[in-house]
Amino acid sequence: MARTWLSIRVELVEGGGRILWPRPGRVFAAARSHTFAQLADAIDSAFARWDRSHLCLFELADGAQVCGPMAWDDPSEDMVFAGDVRLSRLQGGEQLLYTFDMGDGWTHLCTVAEQRVDPLHELGIVPDAPLAYWGWGELPDQYGRRTSDDDGETVLPPDPELTDLPPLRPFWGPRPDMAPEREAVGLQDVEDELLAAAVALAPSDRPLPDSGTATLVLCAALAPLADGVRQHADAGELRYDVAHLGAAAATFLIALSGSGPSLAELDNARRHLIVAVLHGDHGISRIPTSGLEGDRWFLDVVSAVGLLMAEGAAGPPVGDRGYTSRVTGHALDALTVCGAWLKHHVP
Repeated sequence: MARTWLSIRVELVEGGGRILWPRPGRVFAAARSHTFAQLADAIDSAFARWDRSHLCLFELADGAQVCGPMAWDDPSEDMVFAGDVRLSRLQGGEQLLYTFDMGDGWTHLCTVAEQRVDPLHELGIVPDAPLAYWGWGELPDQYGRRTSDDDGETVLPPDPELTDLPPLRPFWGPRPDMAPEREAVGLQDVEDELLAAAVALAPSDRPLPDSGTATLVLCAALAPLADGVRQHADAGELRYDVAHLGAAAATFLIALSGSGPSLAELDNARRHLIVAVLHGDHGISRIPTSGLEGDRWFLDVVSAVGLLMAEGAAGPPVGDRGYTSRVTGHALDALTVCGAWLKHHVP
């Protein structure tokens, strides 16, 4: 099929009282015979809008206004109904605005590409309405709801860590509670072991390394552990390297906090972090015993460190508020798996 369809880039700029950055976006293939009403419906579907009972409006560069999803009761003189206007009105390079929900004002910048596209090449089909073939970004809920019953005021419950799901996947569903006496056995030893390794990495009489240096230390700590796993070393031989890696993750987490604690408070900060992971509701108790057998646990550690290194090497993107949360999560995952493995292999 010839390259006769329009390619329209749509970026969500603002809405619901927020200015979005980075701006999520989608790129649509659309026939010139499609209407603005069809384009509006495609945009709302691609941007995950589930309540469509709102007015919408296209504002073209020449001042024309195209309204929907039905004809407005009191339109202005230059306003036309979206179902009556075809996209053939648009030219390559033209920019226009699309607003969904005139109250919350979800406003999009739409840019028509200079080059047209072949829908079969981009989509694999010839749809009967505009359809997205590329996209990026996190999509906000149109009402800002995080859960089905979120009222914006009630504190969210803690993450159930997959235990509320039916057991249709490994690690989904309820997990057998560990007997209290078994839970207590060995945790003090693991705590002391991790703390000793952390002190060896960053002695309390020296300045704490910055987060960049701590990232390199964490990466370096993975290599000897990988060698041991590859050589099928037994648990006793692996314990030092596992504790070393867990301590490196703990050091990274403290270094990431900025200037970090004073030298006098460093050991307390490390112990507090390690205790939280070993004894907390979302610490090592969330790692099932089956996940600590074979090499599965090591693959989880490698994944966590790899994700941290991928983001840590590049540093936080400008304005990316989620960077610290993500790398913190990766480091916590590595520390948690190491702590769980040590607990599972207490002599």
